[in-house]
Amino acid sequence: MLLAAIFVGSGFDNGTGNPQGIMGIQHYEKGPMWEGTYLSGHMQPQFQEAGLISCDEDMSQETKQMFELLNLRTLRLPPLQVLPMNYIIARIPTNSSRLPELVAKFRDAKLEALEAEPTGFAVKYADEVLHPLSLWQQRLTSPSIILICVAKSDTSIPNTEEEALIAGDWIGMVTIRGPLPYSTFQLPESGQPVPDNPNGETRWHLSNLYTSQVHRGKGLGKKLVISALDIAREQARMLDKMRARIRLFCNPSKTVLVTMYKGMGFEEAGKCTLKEAFVANGDQELVPRDTQSTDALRGFWERRYGLAMEQVLDA
Repeated sequence: MLLAAIFVGSGFDNGTGNPQGIMGIQHYEKGPMWEGTYLSGHMQPQFQEAGLISCDEDMSQETKQMFELLNLRTLRLPPLQVLPMNYIIARIPTNSSRLPELVAKFRDAKLEALEAEPTGFAVKYADEVLHPLSLWQQRLTSPSIILICVAKSDTSIPNTEEEALIAGDWIGMVTIRGPLPYSTFQLPESGQPVPDNPNGETRWHLSNLYTSQVHRGKGLGKKLVISALDIAREQARMLDKMRARIRLFCNPSKTVLVTMYKGMGFEEAGKCTLKEAFVANGDQELVPRDTQSTDALRGFWERRYGLAMEQVLDA
């Protein structure tokens, strides 16, 4: 009743019976109410300048008294202290003297990602956790290039990529494989575009993009992809090729991810099967020999439901 009267006094005839009134109450219940927050009905308190509720001259005396009562009960909270965070995108060096540490950290980061996003990858945690370290190390070898996003809140961590990888927190990753031969890259039944001049380009496959949930909203996923695209473009230039063709497979139900890729220049380029995705990702040894003998196997491995996307970059 008290809050309803306040919103009526503020010009909302229906009191709390409208979205702006409800929004205002929600903000007040979370802490100090900022003037103008409930009036706009959409701004979050952390983006408003702090202040106590003010009394407008047009309000009734009863409403002003209610405002004063609320102000007496309002606590000013200290501003949220956010530790500065430095992010580095680094390539896992396969010739490092500390490779066993990096392999173990790569495994742990991928398993953590699989637990956090069970439907975000072609592989499953229950299967991946059983693999020996030798398989994880194999995944780091050519033609795979693994990029890791490292978070550093400790300024004492050195800025060299290897030391950052060892000491920092791995909060994102992406894999780009290539350059790949045309014979294994092209999937005739997928509807994938056929290039006019395959000899004039390099071919790459992008996979395993992931960022930790607590670090999302900072554009880190895009930065990982851009770093991978830069590698593909640079390699094409070094090989005297005119273009670099980058392909990826994703679940079409992941609409936010699909939208992000489209915003970065990727276009839809056919459909893929789970079997094709495993092979493209470099995990062909995980595909069973029999993928067609039953309807269940065909539906799981051979059904063409994954979305293929491509982008061609000038070198």
